[in-house]
Amino acid sequence: MQGTPPNSADQQVLLDSTDSNPNSVLITVSNADSGWGDSFNPSPEEIKAYFNGWRMCDTSDPTGKTPYNNSGTRGWYWVTDKDINPFFTFVLPTQQAGKGWKPYKLQYQLSTPIVEEIAVEGGITFHEGLNQVEIGNGMIVRERTKPVDAADGTNRYILNSAAIPMKYRVNSIVAVYKNEKDDSWEKYLRPSTSPVLPTAGYGYAKKPFGAYDQSAVYTVTYLAFDAYALTGNVLSVQGEYEGKLKTVIHTLAMNQANMATRISVLENTKARKVQGQWITPTLLNGWSQYNIDLVPTGYMRDDFNLVHIRGLIKGGTTAGVTDLFKLPSGYRPKAFFNTVSFCNNDASPPAVSVVQINISPDGTVRLYSTAAYNGSLSLDITPFLAEQ
Repeated sequence: MQGTPPNSADQQVLLDSTDSNPNSVLITVSNADSGWGDSFNPSPEEIKAYFNGWRMCDTSDPTGKTPYNNSGTRGWYWVTDKDINPFFTFVLPTQQAGKGWKPYKLQYQLSTPIVEEIAVEGGITFHEGLNQVEIGNGMIVRERTKPVDAADGTNRYILNSAAIPMKYRVNSIVAVYKNEKDDSWEKYLRPSTSPVLPTAGYGYAKKPFGAYDQSAVYTVTYLAFDAYALTGNVLSVQGEYEGKLKTVIHTLAMNQANMATRISVLENTKARKVQGQWITPTLLNGWSQYNIDLVPTGYMRDDFNLVHIRGLIKGGTTAGVTDLFKLPSGYRPKAFFNTVSFCNNDASPPAVSVVQINISPDGTVRLYSTAAYNGSLSLDITPFLAEQ
């Protein structure tokens, strides 16, 4: 796609590069949403940044509300940053925006439908009683690849390296196959600071030199990191099972004998309340998730209206009073709620400090301390009652 001048006020047009093609797809974007001024012509990279959750602006306006119009200094900030004065970056961003951002997804229907058969790993077995089938998205089944020398002194070959990455960035490797037979490989996840993430993703696998067969064909089943780019609406799911007369009679007899039990289970199922879901907050002032392998930072309200907060974060500002994130309506205390937590400098051995965590009636979660460390900060604090 490329940008063209607006065809009406407060509007940009994104279209296929073949303007003369009558089948080109035209998409209009509001200037207020994109941050592109009326006379600004965005490049393909700037359009990509918009789809990745970044808004352009003229940084002479500290609120970020003024679109960039070919004058002044341009900057970008997360569309999820709701602060009065958002944090600007002056380098064209190529990665996705911060926590809480869900990428745009363009969905369209082909003029001529194409039927594709989806390959599956393994099989599904149904059991007596209720059965639940979950349909996953973003799985790549049996993609061929070539292991290479890890060259890290471990005398191992590596799958999904920076030199030969998989077609899509890998979130995790499910299985490795040698000549279409399951093969045992050591599976790992890269840290969030790895320079290989933009090309290969998190998941990779290793195998010792002596256990690798250079003449074999290796394929990998993996979960894609950018699953949104691979998913679509599920139109239908079909299942089949074979019924026999003996099975039918046995089932009818068992159903009759256990009718009271089944009714009790049904009543309990209907009476069971839906458990609260953990929600990931947008962290502020430079704080971020400590490690992707740990339980994600989040908050949740249970059946007793108690709000739970969990997680371990790092790297943010620790001066005096610092906002960590903000709770939405329905998750806030009626009055100021104060508790304590712990932080350390991530050294060996670590230096630990006790800090105060304050949650205000407007939902702001704040760190109070003049001696806090930002090596890590625990958010596993005492639950509080949500009253507004």
